[in-house]
Amino acid sequence: MYQQVFLCISKPEDEAICLLPNVFYLKNPHRKYLFSNTKIVLKYFRRASKIIIHGNPVLYYFYFFPFALKKTYWVIYGQADLGTEQSNLEPGLQNFIKRKVLKKVYGHITHIKGDAAMANAIFLSQAKLFYSPMYLTNVINTTGYNQPKEFSGVKKILMGNSTEPSNCHLETFEMLLQYKEADILIYCPLSYGPYNEYRDEVIRKGKELFQEKFIPVTDFMELEQYRMFLNTIDIAVFNHKSQTAMGVSTSLLAMGKTVFAYPETTSFHSLVDRGFRIFDINLIKEGAMLQIYDVAPNIDLIKKYYSIEGLKESYSNIYNS
Repeated sequence: MYQQVFLCISKPEDEAICLLPNVFYLKNPHRKYLFSNTKIVLKYFRRASKIIIHGNPVLYYFYFFPFALKKTYWVIYGQADLGTEQSNLEPGLQNFIKRKVLKKVYGHITHIKGDAAMANAIFLSQAKLFYSPMYLTNVINTTGYNQPKEFSGVKKILMGNSTEPSNCHLETFEMLLQYKEADILIYCPLSYGPYNEYRDEVIRKGKELFQEKFIPVTDFMELEQYRMFLNTIDIAVFNHKSQTAMGVSTSLLAMGKTVFAYPETTSFHSLVDRGFRIFDINLIKEGAMLQIYDVAPNIDLIKKYYSIEGLKESYSNIYNS
């Protein structure tokens, strides 16, 4: 049995979680309570046989107590956490601490092998890779979803996943223009993200180019409702130039959907290397978007890499390492 302690960077909103005997939290604002928070962190750093960092907000505690890094594993969320070699070299205390800490962590936890390799390259580290789906939200249940089938009637296309400009919506519109007269509907999720002006620009341009065939999705959906929506989609187009939208992508692959993505990302390479049938977005430019692609193997691969059993096994490997 593993005894786990969860140390949160702020008080959880759910009071029931706060009452759990192994959940503790730091007081905010951190600067005001720096001394008392530091005492709490040091206490658990000393006691822990292994430490798992989720995200980057508390890296400065590891800078103060570098002895903890030899037993620390960093869960890599993606490009937002990694940054780039150039951005991490920009002057400032935050970047200085980030470079010093992430250079010395023992392990990387991720389901994207390329992210771990990129982290080692950026931070000049030698951390070991520990594969894991990371969270229960990345576990995919393939039962109850449509199986791969030939297109019939209107082809429903999902374009992007948020209001983030990194979706490259306007560039993607140009790719899709050649299919304007085909029997398609373009669904564009725009309920997530803070970029309201950009969202409005995307809606305006989408309506201008595709009229009633462009459908902006601006209402937020609960997780199961969103998965039911994804199950109605035939084709997904993700034109992000960096690793993102992995949760949506794996859900779509589990449902037997055809997914196109930018080929020069760590997520694309990671999926292809494991045998997934995910397709180069340049095929859309070449007029091949509406072809029938064999995506049947994806369902079995999802069961292998993104099952609850796989999640449990991955953390057992980490605890026993």
